[in-house]
Amino acid sequence: MPAVSRRVERIRVTLECLSYVTVIAGIFLFFVQQREVENARRVETALLFVSLENDEAYTRARETLTAPWQRVDMSRIMAARPSRDTIHRLKLEVTRDVPDASIENVYEFYSSVVGCRDHGLCDRTIIDQFFRRGVSGFYCTYDVRLAQIGRRLNRPDYGRDLQSYAGSCT
Repeated sequence: MPAVSRRVERIRVTLECLSYVTVIAGIFLFFVQQREVENARRVETALLFVSLENDEAYTRARETLTAPWQRVDMSRIMAARPSRDTIHRLKLEVTRDVPDASIENVYEFYSSVVGCRDHGLCDRTIIDQFFRRGVSGFYCTYDVRLAQIGRRLNRPDYGRDLQSYAGSCT
C-alpha cells in the first residue's frame, strides 16, 4: 500500500473516530442541558408556590386558622404535660368555630405544595425551606379537624400527605 493511501486511510479513521466522539459529546451535553432546564423549571415552580403563599384568599384563610389559638397559653398547657386525649379535646374546643372551608383552603394549598415536591416537580430544598414548618404546624394543629373533614367528604386519606411530610407531632 503506498504511503499516501495509508495517510489517507489514517486521516479517514481519525475523522471517523472524531465524529463518533463529537456525537457522544453532543448527546452527553444534550442530557446535561435538559437536566439544567428541568432543575430551572423545578425552581421556578417552587418559587411560584412561595409567591402564592401571599395570595389574599390563602392569607385570609390562614389568619382565620391562627386567630383562635392566640387566646390560648400553650406554654402553660404543655407544662402540665397533658395526655393525648386532653390535647385532642383542646384542639376540637379551640378550633370549633373555625370554618371547614378555611381549613380545606389551607389544606389544598399545602397538599399541592407537598405533591409538587414529592413528584419531583418542585425544587425540594426551596419547598422544605419555605413550607416545612408551616405544613407541620398546620397539620399538627388541625389533624383532628382534617380527620373529621375527611370522614365528611368520604376521603379516609384526607390529610395523610401532610402527615407523612410533617412527621411526628409531639
